[in-house]
Amino acid sequence: MYPYSTGLVTSDNAGAGVEARSIRYTAQYTMWMMYKPPGAGAIPVPLKTVDWGFGAAGAIEGGKLKGQKAVFPTPIGDTITHPTWTRVVKNKSK
Repeated sequence: MYPYSTGLVTSDNAGAGVEARSIRYTAQYTMWMMYKPPGAGAIPVPLKTVDWGFGAAGAIEGGKLKGQKAVFPTPIGDTITHPTWTRVVKNKSK
């Protein structure tokens, strides 16, 4: 993945406090594979995308928490559309 392997791992950790007797959460995302050509002033070029999502639900039944989850992957596809970022997350230095 763009820019190149940094040793960092992509992960999500959605969280919500459970004060109700049940909860449900779903989310959908698009991941992009980008290539940055060599040379001064080169910009990253989109190559592939994969849309994916997940859902989870939980409820307290008989004093026990019961839950289910699902992941919704789709096939990887070619693209020429550039991604649009709505926010930037920066890694903290160690």
